[in-house]
Amino acid sequence: MGLPQSDLPPAVESEIKAHFIYTLAKFVKWPPRSFPGIGSPMIFCALGEDPLIDAFQGTVEGKTVNGRKVAFRKIARASDAEACHVLVVGSSEAAHLAEVLGRLRGSSVLTVGEAAGFTGLGGIVRLRLQEGMVQSEINVPMARRAGLQISSEFLKLSGIVKIKNQGGS
Repeated sequence: MGLPQSDLPPAVESEIKAHFIYTLAKFVKWPPRSFPGIGSPMIFCALGEDPLIDAFQGTVEGKTVNGRKVAFRKIARASDAEACHVLVVGSSEAAHLAEVLGRLRGSSVLTVGEAAGFTGLGGIVRLRLQEGMVQSEINVPMARRAGLQISSEFLKLSGIVKIKNQGGS
């Protein structure tokens, strides 16, 4: 009774979260400087190893978001994420989370992860599955600093995290 994790098979849970991330991107507005041109694709990236990343790639490839074609890239280092619009940080990166998120401060990358403390370390969206439904924590101050506008309609459905000072920045 009251299990913190889902009873769903891991592959199904990953599929649900991957679709959630794709849908979330439709509710985010990036600053114009994030796209070099009108026809520039929306770049979804994944860092690390995680069942979610495999499901995520299959979910977004060949799709569009707000009229832009989606490109998917699996990256090896956080420094490669600056060209991304959405970055999913895999569970294999948990030990390097502060470094990864710190490197992206000031960029307009929507960071998404599942690790406990993700939003507290400066991540923008933390996902978890509870009773078969995806729940999200949104670090609104960090999204604003990144120049990202997340729709108020989406925010009504999310857990909002208000973080005071992010390491002096």
